[in-house]
Amino acid sequence: MSYAAAVSTATMFAGEFGALYPTLQTCAALDTYSYALHPQSISLFPYPTAIGTELQNEGCAQSFYNKVGTRIVLQQAVITGNPIPGGQLSMALTVMNAGYGRVIRQRPVAVVLIQNGQTVAQIPISLQDMDLRTLQSSTAKTFQFQVALPAALQPGPVSVALLIPDPAPSLSSEPAYALPLNSLDQNGNPIFDPTTGYNFIDG
Repeated sequence: MSYAAAVSTATMFAGEFGALYPTLQTCAALDTYSYALHPQSISLFPYPTAIGTELQNEGCAQSFYNKVGTRIVLQQAVITGNPIPGGQLSMALTVMNAGYGRVIRQRPVAVVLIQNGQTVAQIPISLQDMDLRTLQSSTAKTFQFQVALPAALQPGPVSVALLIPDPAPSLSSEPAYALPLNSLDQNGNPIFDPTTGYNFIDG
């Protein structure tokens, strides 16, 4: 178990329930060693019904499944500056990894500007300023960086989103493979749009 915990800090760790064993499948026990082993995926084989029922009886089935893998939550977004053509914004994004897993691969991040429902700019953020691999499970971190606005930006309201695409070239343009931020806006709606891959953080 110590070896698995060490390996899981740097590579993909997949787990499975090999049997029904309630002693180590209580909510508290599962939570403790799942944070130590960082599972990116979990299989219920070969006892899916029994184990699923056990987790439901324990009262943590949904919360456990939701934390398997990487679950990045945007806690706060502070954007300051002059949102005019050629202006500059300062951004401070506080995010938490509420999942058991971690971001294993280098993920590009871009700030997306939207006006009148149309994407007008995608501004890449350097890995030095926002590397999600540094976000360990059950921890929060604030990433701070500057964004130079394009001179061609039109006057008027601007919505701001984050795009975190899959790093594989064959999947980078597929919205379904973009990393979602598991947060809700002030109206209780998800900030992630699965049709675009955008996480709307302002506007």
